[in-house]
Amino acid sequence: MSFQVVFWLIVLVHQALWIDWLFLGKRLLQALPFLQAVPFLQAAPL
Repeated sequence: MSFQVVFWLIVLVHQALWIDWLFLGKRLLQALPFLQAVPFLQAAPL
């Protein structure tokens, strides 16, 4: 697999997570339990 393919896969995953974060209420993050352990992905209390 070329570096260009890996780069675009990373870009696509990032865009999917960003769209999920902004518009879908983090539904994708809730479906991926291993990402919930990452501290910066947790919502900060207001």
